[in-house]
Amino acid sequence: MEKHFTHMIPKRCEICEAKEGLLRCAGCSTYYFCSRAHQREYWPTHKSTCNTIKKAKQVADDMEAEIRADGYYDHVPTAAFSDDPRRRMYIRARMTHAEMLIRSWRHQGIKDALTICQALVRLDRVDRESCRDLVPALLLRLGRDQECYDFCKWWQAVACDDSDYNPRDATLPFLDIKDADATEPADLWKGEQFPRITHLGTLQLLKMRLFRGLQLAQRCRATTPGLSAAEILARIRGEYRGDILERRPELVADDATLNECATRVNESLADLLHSITATNKNYLIMLVSPTEEEFQANTHRYVPGSEEEARLAFSNTYNAWVESPGAIEQLRKVLGIIVNAGME
Repeated sequence: MEKHFTHMIPKRCEICEAKEGLLRCAGCSTYYFCSRAHQREYWPTHKSTCNTIKKAKQVADDMEAEIRADGYYDHVPTAAFSDDPRRRMYIRARMTHAEMLIRSWRHQGIKDALTICQALVRLDRVDRESCRDLVPALLLRLGRDQECYDFCKWWQAVACDDSDYNPRDATLPFLDIKDADATEPADLWKGEQFPRITHLGTLQLLKMRLFRGLQLAQRCRATTPGLSAAEILARIRGEYRGDILERRPELVADDATLNECATRVNESLADLLHSITATNKNYLIMLVSPTEEEFQANTHRYVPGSEEEARLAFSNTYNAWVESPGAIEQLRKVLGIIVNAGME
């Protein structure tokens, strides 16, 4: 695969960065070019990546075809899909394809990887291969923060905390939380039943992004009184990453509501940080001071609270953090304050 980037590459020609009249690579379906001439020019760089993605997809497609031919795909309750070793191997193959797409750092690759992971989560509700750990950060990278919050809330409120929920019962509602209040307190993620560290880390970033948007809105209202919610959102759109405020403009419509939301989100940030520290403090250390080892996580086996668990969570979420301007720097400042307070 190609080099490690610090941001997702948008849909554009790999040579001249043109954004109109693009041709999609027929091999990997992930990269774009404005002409066949530019595609040929880029081929020496792209060849290895293209063949890797293409091969991973072909392996998964072939396995799916075999499973469908044997009637193992369509006539098995989704909750029990991974009970059969062949179907579980298929899920692993499809996840490998998704991981290759993620490593491309291309917008199309991230989008397609998310589609794959969401389909796998619904296909196998037991989720033995932990597809749910990839979904939240991919949603954030695509600016779909509200969906991310809904996903994480459902998994904690229903799959983890609801004793009546049985993932093997395909008749039960699944991922049916929609448009939940992302400004609400983080009480759901406090206590002894902590969620997976990947979800906690993604939620921390989501709340930081939301708090940043609320702060920008506060500044707009302070410097230019009388602005409408639509005008405020138009002014902060270039700096605010996410879609929650766009979907809920009433949050910035007046000073009282805006200030109340900002206070609530700030408090939930502190609670989430505490939950992350209690679940696996190694994760925070890796985020603010990553080493080369963190970028080479290759195991899905770990002991809760271990460095292996933190390294896997880092691998799943770090790209979303670096693509959120100022997020890691702000986290570093917060952790520094906590450390200094503990030393006094």
